[in-house]
Amino acid sequence: MDINPAFLQHIRERARREGFHNIQTILDNDHDPLLPPSNVDSVLLLKTYHEVAQPVPFLKNLRRALKPGARVGIIDRNGKGDDHGIDAAVVVGEARQAGYKLAG
Repeated sequence: MDINPAFLQHIRERARREGFHNIQTILDNDHDPLLPPSNVDSVLLLKTYHEVAQPVPFLKNLRRALKPGARVGIIDRNGKGDDHGIDAAVVVGEARQAGYKLAG
């Protein structure tokens, strides 16, 4: 899932070229990943969290897509938000606001 249609097209083309038929792309928005409810086992936000314009609403909407026991991993560069990074304490605080608890 991404907010950039061109990037999603790149993923679809690469998946087709490499023979992966179990990859589905989703065009989302800045506050909702638009995933089906209770359908996701795990989520990894890799070097993208600092780009989420509305992180608390995004994480709240993401929760609806999670199956019981699902986990969300957030890996990002340490920074101040305007430098393609974010402070870990900000991420933890925003996740708590959205109803998550830190597992580790």
